[in-house]
Amino acid sequence: ATHCAPGRDGRAQASQFDLARRAHGKRTWGVLRGDVDLFSARLRKAATVEEHIQLSVFFKQFFAGEVQVRCSQPEFSRKVSVLYTGGDEFAVVGSWDALIPFAREIERVFQHSAEDFLREFPGAEGKSLSMALALASSADADASSVYVEAGQQLEIAKSAGRDSFALMGRVLDWKALAEAAELKGTMLKLVHDFG
Repeated sequence: ATHCAPGRDGRAQASQFDLARRAHGKRTWGVLRGDVDLFSARLRKAATVEEHIQLSVFFKQFFAGEVQVRCSQPEFSRKVSVLYTGGDEFAVVGSWDALIPFAREIERVFQHSAEDFLREFPGAEGKSLSMALALASSADADASSVYVEAGQQLEIAKSAGRDSFALMGRVLDWKALAEAAELKGTMLKLVHDFG
């Protein structure tokens, strides 16, 4: 995946400052990292070399393809840039407010794809995804520090039970995150209706 949010001139890659300016609410950016849970264990369970290759290709193509496709969608194209996609992981940088729905969308698509592709494979290995979002303290924060922080938070999410999302100092399972987003939407609607 190679998507880069365009800079202000529409041609160059968006800078950290561009991404921070495009955020709603707090004007900052962040790094989102994701990793398949128990990926190595899933590969070790492969019965044949062909099965091992099939699994490796599935995961690699999922991240290269789906991260690219999601970044290209209108709600993300100007706010998210791909840092890398690998065999069982990915990292993106973007406006902080776009990264939470981006994470939810990647997790949703991953669950559907893994359910379909891995239904013949027994066990939970490789069938869930954990992610973490680290926010920059300011628009000019050191990018490598934010990236490292996202990695540390990802390890916390994975050790807290996997299939979860580390966000703003908390680790939530995906269902709790969806419920929190729904509650936020309901509250905003109430404020708007009665405001």
